[in-house]
Order: sequence, then structure tokens, then C-alpha cells
Amino acid sequence: MSVIARISLPAGGFELGQVFTGTAAEIELSEFVAITDDPLPHFWVTNFDGDIESFEATVRDDPIVGALTRLNGLAGKVLYEIEWADGVDGFLTAIATNEIIVEWATGTAEEWTFALRAGDREALSSFYDDCLTHDVPVTVKEIHPEPEEPDEPQFGLSAKQHEAVTRAFEAGYYEVPRTTSLTELGTATDISRQAFARRLNRGTHRVFANTVMLDS
Repeated sequence: MSVIARISLPAGGFELGQVFTGTAAEIELSEFVAITDDPLPHFWVTNFDGDIESFEATVRDDPIVGALTRLNGLAGKVLYEIEWADGVDGFLTAIATNEIIVEWATGTAEEWTFALRAGDREALSSFYDDCLTHDVPVTVKEIHPEPEEPDEPQFGLSAKQHEAVTRAFEAGYYEVPRTTSLTELGTATDISRQAFARRLNRGTHRVFANTVMLDS
């Protein structure tokens, strides 16, 4: 059974946090899955003193940042993708190596709080050990099993999968030609492109498994 952990760590204790120590920005991470050993997290900036160009220049000047891309903007916040210059060690590597999912995270120039989902307690323990190995000062606030989802919607879909399939259909993702993209769908759902694609693929697979393939 997967487990949820809430942790905190000082901003200066890991790569992504270090980037923002020189800004007044408040950061929000939506759900993302580290699909390689060099994760490219997406984050929302919700406070940048009204000077977005100055914020972007400060982040891009950091030597560990390879690229910063502005993806989208809503009222009062802006979505970015960050790419690392020469790979990263420590906290983000521990997330990728142990296949940890970031459910959400918030951070300031002083401290960050994360909600993490691990496949089991062993994976969470391995993640914690990796953080200690890289001198990442993680403080574990709480650990508990992931609650079971309520009754699933039709066709065996989870609530999140049902939302993804429905949103994709209504937005024209299945039209020819398509009228939306996975990036746009992920942004609308407030998660990363990779997380939305994973959710949509699983939902589509369940729809086929419980309809078209039943008589095969």
C-alpha cells in the first residue's frame, strides 16, 4: 500500500529551494512524477512583487539553472518549467531514484513543505536515507497510508482518471485534428503534463478493458 508523507526542509537545503532564496516569491508545486534522473519540475509563482522580469532574471542567473521557461499565466500566478544545468544531486535525485510522487509543495525563501507519495514504506525509507547521504536536512512531519478512493465511477475508473478522460474528451483531445494538448490539459488540471498523460493513459486503458475488450 502506498504511503503519504509530509516533510519540511529549509530552502537552502535542496536545489530548487536554493534557486529562490534570493527572491520574495512564493512557490507552489503541483503533482509531478520524476520520470528521469534529471527531473524537470513545474512550479507556480504566486508572489513576485509585481516584477516578473526581475524574478526570472534572478532565477536564470543561478549557476545550477540551465533554462527557465514561462508556460502559462493566471490571475496572480505564473507557471514555469525549470531545467538544471549539469544534473542535480540530493533531494530531487532522491525523488527520482525512489519513484516518489510529489502531491503538492509550497515554499518561500526560508522553508518548504512537501506532501510525498511513495509506493510503500520501504521506498519512503530509501528516499529518506538518500536525503541523509546527500546532507539534505529533511524533517518528517507525519506518515500515513494513502486513503482508499471512494467507490469508482463507471468502467472501473478512479475519480481522477474519470476527470482526465472527461476533460480530454470535452476539450477536443480526441478530435482530428486535436484542439488541445497534454500540456494545456495538465495546466487546466493544475498538474504537470507528465502526470496528466499518465492519468489519462491509465483511464483510457480501463475504459477499453471494461468495454471493447470484454468480449475478446
